[in-house]
Formats: sequence, structure tokens, C-alpha cells
Amino acid sequence: MTDYTWWKHQKQHDNDMISVLKDNSVATFFESIPFDKRSDINVGIEGYSIDQNKEVKFSLVQYRDPETKILYRFITTLPAGINPGKIAMLYFKRWTIEKAFNNSKSDLKEKKLGHLIVTP
Repeated sequence: MTDYTWWKHQKQHDNDMISVLKDNSVATFFESIPFDKRSDINVGIEGYSIDQNKEVKFSLVQYRDPETKILYRFITTLPAGINPGKIAMLYFKRWTIEKAFNNSKSDLKEKKLGHLIVTP
């Protein structure tokens, strides 16, 4: 579940967020955000809007991967003036870094350190 109240609190402290809209999240359409559909950065963008959950508003980017045809829905607190294609790209870049980090931990068979005993 997305904690929209926490997101609102973060936004008040100039901390912006991007995440995938969860299937069980409740988001209600508020208004469309215009964007340049001809721009290369926005290829695959099917929709850009302001949505809300109770009193918390956020941007919703609907992006369909041109290769896989999979539809992704990203929510963000970034300003609406940012191209929706850039928001999708930022999410995927972050996801790539996170997956690489997780894979390296697995490849190195990282284990939590137990109690360390130091002898003189």
C-alpha cells in the first residue's frame, strides 16, 4: 500500500518521490497534464495526470513499453512541468541500479555479520 500521507509530508520537506502505482492503491483522477506527445522523450507515454487519494495529490504517468507492450503506472511528487517520459526513465534507471546492487549481493553471497569477537 502507498502511504500518501507520508508522501505529502516528504513533499513539504522538498523530498520528491517516484514509485510504481500498486494494484491495490486507490487513486482518483483529478485533471490531465498536457505534454508534448511528439517529443522523443515521451515515446510510450499514454497518459499524464494529477490524481489524488483523499486530500493528497500526485502526478500519475502511464507508460507502455514499446517493445514488451507492458503498461506501467508511475506516481510521483515531482513538479508537473517535468516530461512524463523523463519520470519513467528516472524510475527505470533507479530500478536498474537497485537490481544490480541486489544481484551483486547475491553473487557475493553476502551474509549478515554475527557477533565479532576480538582477541588481543
